[in-house]
Amino acid sequence: MTRAFRSSTNGLPLLLLLVGVATGLISACADDGPGRGSGSDTPDVVEAGDVGGDAVDPGDTGDDVVPPPDVGSDSGADAGTGEDADAGTDTGTDTGTTPSRCDSFPIQARFGDEIEEGGAWVSHNFLRCVRSAHVMVVPRGTTWSIEAERLPPGTRIDVYPSFYFDYEEELAPLPAPLASSGAATINGRLSLEFTGLYGGEHVVVLTNPDPRRQTVYEIRADCVGECQRVTTRYPIVLIHGFLGLDNYFGLLDYWHDMIPAMRARGTEVFNTAADPINSSQVRSAQHWEQIDGFRTTTGARRVNLIAHSQGGLDSRIIASPGGLDHGDRIASITTIATPHGGVEIPLLELISDLANAIFAFPDFSQRTAAEFNAQYVDSPQTRYWSWSFRTCASIDIICRVNSGGEVVDSLLSVFHALVILGGGGDNDGLVSVSSARWGEHLGTRWADHMDEIGQIADPRPPLHTEPFRHRDFYQAEIDRLIAAGY
Repeated sequence: MTRAFRSSTNGLPLLLLLVGVATGLISACADDGPGRGSGSDTPDVVEAGDVGGDAVDPGDTGDDVVPPPDVGSDSGADAGTGEDADAGTDTGTDTGTTPSRCDSFPIQARFGDEIEEGGAWVSHNFLRCVRSAHVMVVPRGTTWSIEAERLPPGTRIDVYPSFYFDYEEELAPLPAPLASSGAATINGRLSLEFTGLYGGEHVVVLTNPDPRRQTVYEIRADCVGECQRVTTRYPIVLIHGFLGLDNYFGLLDYWHDMIPAMRARGTEVFNTAADPINSSQVRSAQHWEQIDGFRTTTGARRVNLIAHSQGGLDSRIIASPGGLDHGDRIASITTIATPHGGVEIPLLELISDLANAIFAFPDFSQRTAAEFNAQYVDSPQTRYWSWSFRTCASIDIICRVNSGGEVVDSLLSVFHALVILGGGGDNDGLVSVSSARWGEHLGTRWADHMDEIGQIADPRPPLHTEPFRHRDFYQAEIDRLIAAGY
């Protein structure tokens, strides 16, 4: 006999039970996106400085809707969210509640996964209510096209100098970006072009204003103008040595005929001007004030210092914890013929003391150098390189033949002999090879102390017959810093 369904008071509990089960299944399906688990999943936010982004789930389609972390604590009854009111049991840790807007935008920084030229699409996770920030190294004067796809509606792209990661937004509004896109529409695509005003790091920032949507977006960059140019990651600042001036009598630059050529290649480069005769303690503060100004102008986080002679000592004070302690802003220091171990000229300490009785004169003696090195230790945040140089006495024919024609400048010939007499051995006319070594020693080249910076009015070939080509040397230094990631 077939049993017919009959409505009766005895069947009501069974009906209510079936309705409850069905309602629970529907609710579970709504809360659990495909491949995401429960609605309490709250992906980590990577703070600025993190070297690497979250791994992308290979099975993620990029279209999942994931409830964001609860913003603010509930007091027992949710209001204005479109959700059912709690019955007074909410503890404030509810992660299933979806806010109607984004109250803050933490940074998900991608230093370890940067955008590079080539036009290849790269995929990245895009969290809710988050800024996803990529770093690009852009030569000055080059033009770039940025494209992104699969973005949540309302997303925008902004390009900033690298100061973006240092900016304390809670203290003041973020300054205007260098370039901006419109807001992404329903198709989720954006593009913009910008030209690098200064060479070095730029930050491409994508802001996700959607409090519900987490996806996987794709981004790429193409150089579309002046693409032959190159630059270091951080601007270069040239630090002059003893008796150095920015310009001599309006006729001759200290860094002779070098800076315009560097900038023409796309590299950001500056030079400072401190007292030509003074202690490194005084000069270092003068250099730093100008360096910090260059950072403000370009928006650079850090700089590379290339320093000649006494300028290397000045630079070490700037970075050293025992000095000005700005190692977090100095990416690298490359010293060129700097007397780290002092100058081995007999009676130099006595000569310095006599000079200091009249005016502030730096003491380059070996004893003072030892004291200097003990006080101004290297910064662990800064990388140190050094170059040493040697030259030949005019009467040393064998040395001149072996070096390819190098000979000491007549202004330095006496000092060249005195350093040898003082036990310094091979030297460039002022600084010995052994004294110039600091950090990672890159080698010894044939040149005197004047040749190293193209002085005096170092002529171009074929008039220049000595082996050292200062312009080629500093261009090669740029390439070396680029290869090292600086």
